[in-house]
Amino acid sequence: MLKFGVLARNTLWMTFGQGVRILVQFVYFVLIARILHSAGYGAFSGVVALVAVLVPFAGWGSGSLLIQNVARSPKVFSVYWGRALVITTISAVLFVLLALLLGWWILPRSIPLMIVAWVAISDLFFARILEVSGQAFQAFQKLSKTAITWILLALTRVCAVLLLMKLNTRDDLLTWSILYMCGTASIAILAFLWVCAEYGRPTWNFSRWHEEFGEGFFFAAGISAQRIYMDSDKTLLTRLSTLETAGIYSAAARVIDVAFVPVSSLLASAYTRFFVHGGQGIRGSALLAKRLMPMAVIYAVIVGMVIYFCAPVLPWLLGREYAEAASAARWLAVVPLLMTLHQFAAYSLTGAGKQALRASCEFGVAIINVLLNVVLIPLFTWKGSATAIITSDALLATILWVLIGYLHYRQPSMAD
Repeated sequence: MLKFGVLARNTLWMTFGQGVRILVQFVYFVLIARILHSAGYGAFSGVVALVAVLVPFAGWGSGSLLIQNVARSPKVFSVYWGRALVITTISAVLFVLLALLLGWWILPRSIPLMIVAWVAISDLFFARILEVSGQAFQAFQKLSKTAITWILLALTRVCAVLLLMKLNTRDDLLTWSILYMCGTASIAILAFLWVCAEYGRPTWNFSRWHEEFGEGFFFAAGISAQRIYMDSDKTLLTRLSTLETAGIYSAAARVIDVAFVPVSSLLASAYTRFFVHGGQGIRGSALLAKRLMPMAVIYAVIVGMVIYFCAPVLPWLLGREYAEAASAARWLAVVPLLMTLHQFAAYSLTGAGKQALRASCEFGVAIINVLLNVVLIPLFTWKGSATAIITSDALLATILWVLIGYLHYRQPSMAD
């Protein structure tokens, strides 16, 4: 039975936490966009987007496995908590090195590799420790504590921006990347200690972990595919267009991220429930999605209209050099609706134990997205990227819901 009281409370907490976080991050976004200017902000966004593609693999899906298993049996927490920490640490080392290699290969030479190094250490190690700490709270449906950790991170980054303004260094981009890493590290350590105080120390037990290796890969691959088609355009813009164009488009994309927060909060709050309902197969998880989707779709339509009509405010906030960000935001106004449609389908598949199928579809669409960006960016700059993301989101939503319909048809009814 779906307890909407608990779900509503957790959704409100996540929305509040994410809302405060986004509000604080918006202040940080406006300040850092002005300090670095469009070229510097485009360079930094390109590096963050490049690292973001690797982020899900730094942990190998261990956080999702923690939620899945602890939601069903809380007594195994210490084992999965320990595994998540060790796997995250080991994989982070490997993927930081890979990020440096990709940065040297993909990014323009005007972006120093030291920028990539500091961002990679921040997002591939410390941010993943913070994320898995939040997932530990999420496994026990204590999303208020998950929300608090992310609020603290946002506040820390605002403090880092204010410190950057105070330092007034010659190389603001390099200094900011170092401050970015230090801020993430401080909150990650705090979150780790908080989880240990609440639920106990981790246990270093790796028996039978190899049996979950493949499942962990598909959790990571699915999220990585999302990052590819959501973030690769920013990295490709730095290489195939200009840093100024990348900065303009990244600013508009940031608005879309903010707008999607209430929907992502609802999904995060219902994540454990998708696994519970998915015990009945795709019928159960899809039924949960259909119960929750209407309010999310209505919100996505409304917020898309707000973005479209309020987009001209962006240059006033960020500066005249971001004038084209208003047009970019209008192009992307439909994205929250498309994301809502495919995210609910994706969560339904994951809850029903079809993560490998979900990840395969997402990776296929991610490849199409990259190819579209490579072809369209040289011809249409940021409009090419906008076209690619809209096409990819619409295609993914269609594929996943058709797949759910097929699986639903193939699954025997409970009466059979």
